[in-house]
Amino acid sequence: MVERTGVEVRLLLVTEHLRRHPEIRNEVIERPIFIIGAPRTGTTITHHLLSQDDQFRYPITWECDELHPPLNPSTMRSDPRIKRSEKQIRRSLSLAPDLDAANPVGAWEAQECALLHAYAFHSETFHVMFNCQGYDRWVAEQDRTWVYQEQKLLLQYMQSGGLRPTESWLLKTPPHMCNIDKILTVFPDTRFVTTYREPSEVVASACSLTGIVFGMVQDNVDWQEHGRHIRWRIGKMLARNVELRRQFADKPAQFIDFPMELMVRDPIACVQKIYAHFGIELTDQTYQKMSRFMDERGIDKRKPHMYHAADYGLDIDEL
Repeated sequence: MVERTGVEVRLLLVTEHLRRHPEIRNEVIERPIFIIGAPRTGTTITHHLLSQDDQFRYPITWECDELHPPLNPSTMRSDPRIKRSEKQIRRSLSLAPDLDAANPVGAWEAQECALLHAYAFHSETFHVMFNCQGYDRWVAEQDRTWVYQEQKLLLQYMQSGGLRPTESWLLKTPPHMCNIDKILTVFPDTRFVTTYREPSEVVASACSLTGIVFGMVQDNVDWQEHGRHIRWRIGKMLARNVELRRQFADKPAQFIDFPMELMVRDPIACVQKIYAHFGIELTDQTYQKMSRFMDERGIDKRKPHMYHAADYGLDIDEL
């Protein structure tokens, strides 16, 4: 039944499980790491690279697709949800062959928190999937404190199956950058990693990625209108992030920042800086695992993501 039903039915299954197991609310979530860079600034490769460290727990794509029941470590490699997730991914790639170049996909990939926020029906993932600009503008004005309270409950639920982090949860989605205050209200000991990039490149690349995704379900898109909306959306996120970083300037130990260019040129150096700043042990085994990952999956090994700002009515000099 779950395979053919939407997020609302899956949410009901999670809610019923929580009703039957109230002890899940006592699960401990400590010092999570939130990757909070803007879209198209290297947040995904940072998330995937850090996920090579077995100390971390992170949302897995197939797990986010169908949260119920909580993942069981003893059966997670044979869980039937994996094949359903892989089938959906193959379908998406058949409709949008350039998707994997713009953003790597896979059933076992570390997944964005946007899919968890979808269970609260307050998520930017809906705009990316369906180009619903009115919804996107509405959700940008909402107080997300309760959404992060719901996210904490989902993290407790997810780890209650037995797969808990030894270091911390590793979490990522670009909209986190304009909700730092809400995150700290719910997770006061959060550690933040921010990636950044020249803003006009962020806007143009985001236009391309989102267009690739909702282009699977929509014909005759007004790409210049899309460009105007993404410019508004990214601009609002960046401006809010500046406000929040000023507001929390007295917490430097909880933040670290680096440019996308450094992640491309020397990703392991970025990891070393993150671990040193937050006092995390980087073992030789993890170092080697991350190095192999970058050798096989680094940005320079992937099909290039091609886009042109002018296709979306963007003038880079003016922007």
